[in-house]
Amino acid sequence: MVFPRTGEDGRTHYAVVPKAWLPETAVDPDRNPLYVAWSEDDWLTVTEGATIDFNAVEEWLREMGHEYDLRLIAYDPYMLLQFSQRLRNDGFPMMEYRSSTLNLSEPTKLLDAAIRDRRISHNGDPVLTWCISNVVGRYDARSNVYPRKETDERKIDRAMALIMALGVSIASEKDAGGYIYQDRGLLVF
Repeated sequence: MVFPRTGEDGRTHYAVVPKAWLPETAVDPDRNPLYVAWSEDDWLTVTEGATIDFNAVEEWLREMGHEYDLRLIAYDPYMLLQFSQRLRNDGFPMMEYRSSTLNLSEPTKLLDAAIRDRRISHNGDPVLTWCISNVVGRYDARSNVYPRKETDERKIDRAMALIMALGVSIASEKDAGGYIYQDRGLLVF
C-alpha cells in the first residue's frame, strides 16, 4: 500500500506499507536463508504448497477494504485474471497495470529520485529494502528505463509492486491536474 502526501517541502512523499507472500516450498534455507528469518519475523506471509495461495492474498485485500478506503488496486494481469475478476465483481477498484517499459520507466525514475531525496518511508521492512537493492535499471536509446534483476536469486518483486503503485500515482495526478490522492485516498497493489 502506498500513502502519498505533500511534505513540508511542497514535494510528494510516499509512506509505503509492504506486504508479501511466499509459498512454503520457497522458504528453504538452501534456497535463501533470509527467507526463513524473514518469515519467522513476519516480514513474509507463507502459504501452504508450492505456489502462492491467492486466496490468502484476496482475503488480505478484503480485510484492507474494510479498514481503508481503497481507491485503486493495480495488478499485473499475468496469471491473475480470475483473481482480478472476482474482486472487480465485488466492487473493488481494479486497474490492469502491465509490466512494460512504457508503464515502468517514469515510476522507476521517480522511485530512484524519491529514495535519494528521502521521500520514501516504510516500516523498516528488510524484504522491501533487499528487493529495491536488487533492481538494476536497463536503459534504452531514448533513456527509458526498465527495472531488472541481475540473477534469479536477487528478487525484485516488492520493488516492482512499489514501482507499479508509483506509476498509478503519477497517472492519477496527471489525470486530475494535481495531486489526486489528497482527495481520493489510498492505492493498493
